Amino acid sequence: MGERLRYDVRIADRRLDNDALCSLSLRTPMVSDIQVAIDRSPDFFAFYDLHGTFAADVTQGQRDSGEAQAMDTYTATVALHEGRVVGVLAAAHRHVLYDGRLIDLAWPMDARVEPEYQRKGVLSAIAANLPGLYPELRLDCIMGVVLRGNVRALNASREAAPEHFVGRPAGAFHLVQFMMYRPYRERRGLVVETARPEDLDEVTDLLARFHEGHNFQPRMDRAWMDELLRRTPDYSVSDLSLVREGGRIVAAVGLWDQGAIRRLIMQRNPWKVRLGLLAAGAIHLVLPSPPPPRVGEPLRSLYLKHVACAPGHEGTLCDLMRVVLNRARRGRRHHFVWGAFYQSSPLLPLWKGFSATRSYSQVVYAPWNTGWDATPEQVGARPMYLDFSMV
Repeated sequence: MGERLRYDVRIADRRLDNDALCSLSLRTPMVSDIQVAIDRSPDFFAFYDLHGTFAADVTQGQRDSGEAQAMDTYTATVALHEGRVVGVLAAAHRHVLYDGRLIDLAWPMDARVEPEYQRKGVLSAIAANLPGLYPELRLDCIMGVVLRGNVRALNASREAAPEHFVGRPAGAFHLVQFMMYRPYRERRGLVVETARPEDLDEVTDLLARFHEGHNFQPRMDRAWMDELLRRTPDYSVSDLSLVREGGRIVAAVGLWDQGAIRRLIMQRNPWKVRLGLLAAGAIHLVLPSPPPPRVGEPLRSLYLKHVACAPGHEGTLCDLMRVVLNRARRGRRHHFVWGAFYQSSPLLPLWKGFSATRSYSQVVYAPWNTGWDATPEQVGARPMYLDFSMV
């Protein structure tokens, strides 16, 4: 541990801190096999607004009445040294199902420290001040995602604030990047529809039944779906593709381009990826497909926002995915489609026949301040739900 300094820790100010936080995000890339930075300009807070109300905007009356605890909120806390923002911890708070009952969960999605201040106690200072800044906040559990290879972040999850959070392992997610440089053979006679508003009840029911029993899933009902569509820019019912059999929906895939709120910028690639990009460039010359991504430029990607099928229709879901990927490739706008699947997800085995690269992330968790507890074995006993487009 390096030199510890004194920091001023406070709730982030949407107006005063925005530019500093956008800059901080770009200067602290995600460290893994593929290194990428996140460009959140012009509004760092736009991504978090998808999750609910900024805790700084919650009124005292809502806190006193207990209404704040039932709201979807997020927090953003900054550390300053000599008046300069040198670190941030921002987290979304979600109401999710664990073992059939509702619990309150926080997902920290930005734990960022200026490079010259790393290992100088910035995150420890923020964590020590959280109970005082948010005394009304009651959380059963805090969870975080650490990309494979990011040893510094994994160590920080265990050591940065041992009196508040000691990360326990919760298993691994496979981050699957479906490539846009292969044409897929489509099933003859398959009818792929674009969803309409009148389909939303059936789509929501399909999602709820498919994810039933997953740990940490939201309560999937029509109110949840309507609110999600209302909050999410550039994602609407028309971004859902469906297949019906016997008049009922048996497979659904929803793709979201979130370029309006954040962009990933590739900064470093291992040699295997560089070879793949060279091959992608050659394929692009002869096949309708996007130009290969370049280091230092934003990646254009689509996220598997929703994906589900009825029991026994896994093959139909794969057929639908082939059609969706072909359409994305011919659109020539997106470098890849990606999704995240827990190590025991029933979806994970379906992608073996697709051209894709994989990276991995470790999920860690810790109980917080309500008395809720679970062992790593209990947490990993069921598939885990996690919408990586919101991480």
